[in-house]
Amino acid sequence: MEKWADEVIVAVHYSNSKANKVINTLKIFDDEGDKLSSGRTRSRENVISDIKNGTTYVTAYKSKESTQSTKKYNKGKKVIVYPVKSKDYIKTERNEKTEDNLDKIEEF
Repeated sequence: MEKWADEVIVAVHYSNSKANKVINTLKIFDDEGDKLSSGRTRSRENVISDIKNGTTYVTAYKSKESTQSTKKYNKGKKVIVYPVKSKDYIKTERNEKTEDNLDKIEEF
């Protein structure tokens, strides 16, 4: 497997109100090139800071071959920080919506 990015986001947890679509925490794996490892959760603020400081992130979705014991993922899109109305949002595409948007990534 070719390295996709420094970090891979596989799931998100939204704040109490899904109406505002702001992520609270993200489930992330290290991309080691040939495998994803060291899964952990990170806060939204930490991910925004990482991206601003040069750490690269992509999304990933569970593969159809994924099992409970062997998790496999397919690469999604590059993750960016995009400011809207003076607030930073985590997105996979630039738009003016005041929400985080990582496509239809899994929620936890």
